[in-house]
Amino acid sequence: MLHEPANDFSKLWTTLAASRSGQQYAAGVPLFRSGEPCLGIYLVQDGEVQLSIPGRKGKDRPMEKARPGSMLGVCEAVSGSVYKVSAATLSTATVIFVEREHLLTLLRQDPESAMQVVRWLGQKLDVLYRECQASSGKCREAASRRLDRGSHLRPN
Repeated sequence: MLHEPANDFSKLWTTLAASRSGQQYAAGVPLFRSGEPCLGIYLVQDGEVQLSIPGRKGKDRPMEKARPGSMLGVCEAVSGSVYKVSAATLSTATVIFVEREHLLTLLRQDPESAMQVVRWLGQKLDVLYRECQASSGKCREAASRRLDRGSHLRPN
């Protein structure tokens, strides 16, 4: 979900930011919550935004911090899905909201911007794939430890 554009993506960020003005938020203000319909993307102009995922017992688990230059909600806006994570300001932050329809119109009209989003999404997918591979090893190790302790033989 965290979208820290490299220099390749700064043109897209700048193009999107130029069409809207930023709004300043105090620390602790939620921008969106996991499960809400995605109405658009958020561009972090300054300050920090905490991303978190729904945890057990209804308490969110912190993930990453979005910093200036970050784009939040791009995957959800492009796919038309709900936000997968929650985002709230950690400090006073200036954030630009770009409506989903505005983003989609830009992508239809500007092939270069559309290709930047495709490249960016591909990079995010690659990172998630590597993280999944790394964590699947941990899952296998945990499962092996449980099997070694005989936990699979205990009745429910």
